[in-house]
Amino acid sequence: AFHFGKDAVAFASVDGKLRAAPLLIKEARGDLEFPQVLRELSIDSEATAAAKIESRVSIIITNYNYGRHIGSAIKSALQQTHKKIDIVIIDDGSTDGTSEKVIAKYENRYPSKVTAHLLPHQGVVATRNYGLDNASGDYIIFLDADDILPKDYVKNMLEEATYGNFDVVYALSLIHIS
Repeated sequence: AFHFGKDAVAFASVDGKLRAAPLLIKEARGDLEFPQVLRELSIDSEATAAAKIESRVSIIITNYNYGRHIGSAIKSALQQTHKKIDIVIIDDGSTDGTSEKVIAKYENRYPSKVTAHLLPHQGVVATRNYGLDNASGDYIIFLDADDILPKDYVKNMLEEATYGNFDVVYALSLIHIS
């Protein structure tokens, strides 16, 4: 299970011991660097590949006082060409007065796809961990409330995971030019 630590570094639990992901990979594979380890992951069969492409994806949207942006983030998640998604919105105790209204609008309009959790302010690390605990997807995408996803984002990431033989795919940056 992955969780985020104090500085939002990914951690994995193996044999009950929590370790930072880069350290865990170095322990498991010796001198290989992280990208080399990812390249060596393989798909067992065509059936596994087909299952990956059709996987359910949870998009976790974290929000703190981004009421003016979160609607666009939610809309971009709902407009994905890959339809097996659920959207988990975690509001981190927003005080802007609009976040709750915007979130409730989408949760009421799309009850089978959108679930919202309104928490007291705890910070982004606790918010993301709460999202992980409440996600049901085979894959997870984190989306900040002030960001948007291109409509093929989930499909493209699943294709990379499948045809690149990866269990983890991470986009370092996304630039949206309108």
